[in-house]
Amino acid sequence: MKIALTSLGVNIVGLLLMSSAGAAQSQPVPPGTDVHGDPLPDGALVRIGTLRWRHAGAVTYVAFPPDANTVLTAGRDDVIRIWDRKAGKEFRRFSIPTVAVPPDSREPNSYPPSFAISQDGKLLAALSRKNEIIYVWDAATGKLRLQVSSTVLDNRGLTSGVAVVFSPDGKTLALRMIDRGVLLLDTQTGKTIRQIKFQPRKAGQGVIAFVSAGDGAGIAFSQDSKTLATVESEPNDSHYVKLVGVETGKVRIIDSPKRRASGLAFSADGKYLAYGTFKSIHICSAETSKELRRIKSPMTTAKLLCFAPDGKTIAAKGIDLSVEVFDVESAASLGRVRAPAHDAKMYYYPGVDEGRDVCFSRDGKTIAGADRHTVRFYDAPSRR
Repeated sequence: MKIALTSLGVNIVGLLLMSSAGAAQSQPVPPGTDVHGDPLPDGALVRIGTLRWRHAGAVTYVAFPPDANTVLTAGRDDVIRIWDRKAGKEFRRFSIPTVAVPPDSREPNSYPPSFAISQDGKLLAALSRKNEIIYVWDAATGKLRLQVSSTVLDNRGLTSGVAVVFSPDGKTLALRMIDRGVLLLDTQTGKTIRQIKFQPRKAGQGVIAFVSAGDGAGIAFSQDSKTLATVESEPNDSHYVKLVGVETGKVRIIDSPKRRASGLAFSADGKYLAYGTFKSIHICSAETSKELRRIKSPMTTAKLLCFAPDGKTIAAKGIDLSVEVFDVESAASLGRVRAPAHDAKMYYYPGVDEGRDVCFSRDGKTIAGADRHTVRFYDAPSRR
C-alpha cells in the first residue's frame, strides 16, 4: 500500500510539473519565481498555491487605507502587511520584534497582538503582548516613529495594555489596560495625555480583568474624537457601556440589559453608537446615548460590529465566525456574508476577542473579512 501511494504521489507531482512546464511555454516564468512572480524557496521548482493574501498566523486585523488601492492585514504572526488590492501582492511589511514566549505560557495565542491604523492612513500601531511595547510606524516610509512601554504603575500595582485604537483625528492613541483602565497617548511624542482609571459603580466591588484580550472591539472613539466608549463588566453582574469625555472626563453610562456588552462601533457620520449583547445589536444615539432600535440577531453574540461608511448598514461577526449585514433603520437582515464555521471552536478562545478582522471599504462597495490565515472580499450589495 505504501508503494502504491508513493507511486501515486510521484505521478501527481509529475503531472503538476508537466502542467507547470506547459504553462511556462505560453507564459514564461522567471527562474526562481512562481506563476505570480513571487520568489520560490531555494531549491524549489514550483509552488502549488500562492503566498498572496496569506499570513503565517491567523489574520486578526483588516483595514482599507484611504488610497483605495491597498489593503492592510495583520495577525498572530506579529506582522502587518500592506497589499496591492488588485494584484494581491505584498509590497510592504512591518514586523513586531521577535521575543521568546515565557515558558509558563499556555500557548502563543495567550499573547495576541493588537493593531490599529489611523483614519488618514498615515500611522500604524502595534501592541506586543509578549514584550509589552507599543510600536508606531509611518505607513508611507516604514520608519518607526515611536516605541513606548505599555505598562503603567498605579495605586493597584503594575498593569499593562491589551489593545490599541487611534482617535479619528490621529492625535491620540488609546491603550486599553488589563485592569479596564485606559491610557491616552500623544501620537507625536508618545507621552501620556490622560489616564482614565476604572472605577466600579459600587464601592468595594472588584475588577473583572481582561485575561487575554487581543483587540480593540471593546473600545472605540466617537467620530469627533471627543468621546471614548468602552464595554464594562463588574462582579455584581453589572454590564454596561461607559462613555468618557476625552478632555472633560465626564462619564455617561448605557446599561446593558442583563447581558454582557461587546463589539462597540460608532458610525462615521457621528449619529450612532452600536454594541452587541446576547442575540441582539443595540443602535443608540451617539449624542444622547438613548437606544433607538434593537436588531434581533441569530448569532449568539456579536463580537465585532462595523458600520458601512454611509451609516445605513452594519456588519456583525459572531463567535461562530459568521458575518451578517443588517439595515440600521429597519433592523432587517440583508443576508449573511459568511455562514457559521463548523470548526469555530478551534479558532475561538474564551476571553479572547477575535480582532477587528471585518470591515467595509471606504466607498462601502466591498466587505473584507479574515478567514484563518488569509482574507476574503465580498461585494457589499450582494454579500457575495
